[in-house]
Amino acid sequence: MWAKNKHASGFTIVELLIVIVVIAILAAVTIVAYNGITARANDAAVQSDLKAAASKMEMYKVDNNRYPVSEGEKISLELRVSKQAYNTTAYTSDGIDGSNLMYCYNNTSGQSYALA
Repeated sequence: MWAKNKHASGFTIVELLIVIVVIAILAAVTIVAYNGITARANDAAVQSDLKAAASKMEMYKVDNNRYPVSEGEKISLELRVSKQAYNTTAYTSDGIDGSNLMYCYNNTSGQSYALA
């Protein structure tokens, strides 16, 4: 009949479970690291966009001796950030202005502003 092999090969269930647990831990570490890298890349892109917007604002001030104050002036600069992860749709008294960048200016002096 069937003879038992003294040197049977194969893995036990415990060994297979250990391998599965190790693979799961490695996958979890990889996912966490990927999410951190993605968040840092998004932050860098938004910071770059804000620097570009600030540069446009300064060029506008050189040309007009003040920062833009009306909606038309702000829209003409096309100030936008590109990362949708930071989408903060701006609302005006007329409704949505289509921008995902917040701009505030000093109404009394017109010589300072904030971008967010």
